[in-house]
Amino acid sequence: MSLPPIDRITVFKGGALGDFLLTLPVLAALRARFPAARLRLITSPERASLVRQFGYEILDAGRREWAGLFDPSTATKIRDLLAEEDLLLVFSEAPLPPLPFLKSSSRAISIPSFPPPGERVHVTDFLFQRLRDAGLPLPPPSAFSLPPSALSSVSSSLQSSTFFVIHPGSGSSRKNWPSESFAAVARGLSQGRGLTPVILGGEADGETLAGLRKILGEERASFVENAPLEQVASILSRAAVYIGNDSGVTHLAAALGVPTLALFGPTDPLVWSPRGRRVEILSGTAPCSPCDPEKRRRCLDNVCMKSIPVERIIEATELLFAKPL
Repeated sequence: MSLPPIDRITVFKGGALGDFLLTLPVLAALRARFPAARLRLITSPERASLVRQFGYEILDAGRREWAGLFDPSTATKIRDLLAEEDLLLVFSEAPLPPLPFLKSSSRAISIPSFPPPGERVHVTDFLFQRLRDAGLPLPPPSAFSLPPSALSSVSSSLQSSTFFVIHPGSGSSRKNWPSESFAAVARGLSQGRGLTPVILGGEADGETLAGLRKILGEERASFVENAPLEQVASILSRAAVYIGNDSGVTHLAAALGVPTLALFGPTDPLVWSPRGRRVEILSGTAPCSPCDPEKRRRCLDNVCMKSIPVERIIEATELLFAKPL
């Protein structure tokens, strides 16, 4: 299917950080396919640095008027913003209703943000395939690199030290490796490699970080809590290695080219694994892993994550150190 001239494109992408990063190759491919187009992205403003290199204008997805995308009866406020668009691309599980204010020549494409249950295909590949099916073939995924302008906010205490990063949290406690195991890895790498552990945590990781502080102490590790995304990216980009669960921060480390060890249990790495030049995946050995979201909600003991031994993590990390750039 041939496309009419496309000069104005708006993309809607909400969701968590990891979901966003797995969509990033699509955003890069849109720029490559339409190099002269004006591109706008409706998403969280803190993600602006991640797409700055592709020339996207950011519109805040948190504004109430964007609900009009899914309910035309409330679309008055977004009519002027979208009426002249040539292409509207929406990543959402909610179906996109007819939008009568779009001009007749415009295309509105809505696809799910990730595969349906049971379809074991990587999220990024799924998105590209769905776009091809919708008549919008894009060039192959391109590598992601963080713009230098986003690297200015790293803590001065970390600039001159050799360190590795651990992020012990995720969007669900059932995806988390035990804190005691992370602490054992932190001690092992600190003693064996002479590296300083930097422990990253967000708002949902308070209890986990408190446990690690109690085990490691402030003198043995540096703790960074609730840092802005750009500072997190800055710290990650300077790390000797990164270790974390299936989380947005893990996807960010991988996308930055940091040697990344990602730990998986209940979620399926065939679908959700981070992509990057130096990424290793370790999965639990429980027979129930991976499991569907409903079983995950009912799980009282994340045995899949607990089945990953500390020694296996340290061995895999040493292999990452030996991997060529």
